[in-house]
Amino acid sequence: MKKILLITTGGTIASSDEGKGFSPSAGGDELLSHIPEVKNLYDIHILSIMQIDSTNMTPSLMIKIAHTVEEYYEQFDAFVIAHGTDTMAYTASLLSSILKGLNKPVILTGSQIAIGEENSDAPKNMRDAFKMAAEDIAGVYIVFGGRVILGTKAVKTKTHSFEGFESINADYIALSNQGNIEYTDYGKGIKNIPITEPFRCLPKISENVAVIKLSPGMPKEIIHSVAQYCDAIIIEAYGMGGVPFTTPNLQEEIKKIQQLGKIVVIASQCLYEPVDLSVYEVGMKMQKTNILSAEDMTTEAVVAKLMW
Repeated sequence: MKKILLITTGGTIASSDEGKGFSPSAGGDELLSHIPEVKNLYDIHILSIMQIDSTNMTPSLMIKIAHTVEEYYEQFDAFVIAHGTDTMAYTASLLSSILKGLNKPVILTGSQIAIGEENSDAPKNMRDAFKMAAEDIAGVYIVFGGRVILGTKAVKTKTHSFEGFESINADYIALSNQGNIEYTDYGKGIKNIPITEPFRCLPKISENVAVIKLSPGMPKEIIHSVAQYCDAIIIEAYGMGGVPFTTPNLQEEIKKIQQLGKIVVIASQCLYEPVDLSVYEVGMKMQKTNILSAEDMTTEAVVAKLMW
């Protein structure tokens, strides 16, 4: 029987409405009361480390989650983290950077409807999360809507539908079919990657990272203004990574902040397929500045990687 630590952080899954809108209130015992059968399948222990709407999640709180995994790493076979959906992909990405040499599953899950509400998706997601946590696989994953997604490939794409997360530019790791975990070929490959380095938690980060999404006619002063407060900026450019160089000349402004030692990464506003700065003039001009490309990474993963 696998020994699993359930770490609760709040989120919709633990929420109720007391007249001011839904906010987290339920603890781990209440979450498990809706899926009592799992107590006969796994040796589950509960630890509540925060009770927040994930909109209020911060990098320092994500590090608190990482430290919790580190503290209990030798005592448990796996970890299930109950988390709000809105920033779950950011947390999964940052944990993927911070927790090195991870040879156990760290599973994040949540729900679109609170666990105590009618027709909630929370019980299924919780069952699937524990099922995946009992698998012999290492790494950080999001389990949601019957899908198992690599932490650095997950993006929330729907505001309230049960299949709220997608795997971007990679197949799902696995699908939950009537409670059974069925691996994809991609998932089988990930599962079979040997873990050779020792486990370490490396939580030192910079929070001075920002994302700027380009829009037609956006004043170039915005880039300069943001750069005053940030060590690194992700530019969500058009298509394959196009940045305007006529009016306004945003490329010139980016070059200026590069010269100030700021890290700039070109990402795409498109969810799928990679950045390619070698195709169009609007990309090739940027490529000549040795700017970094996000390639096929999600914005959430780029933010986490730059922070780390």
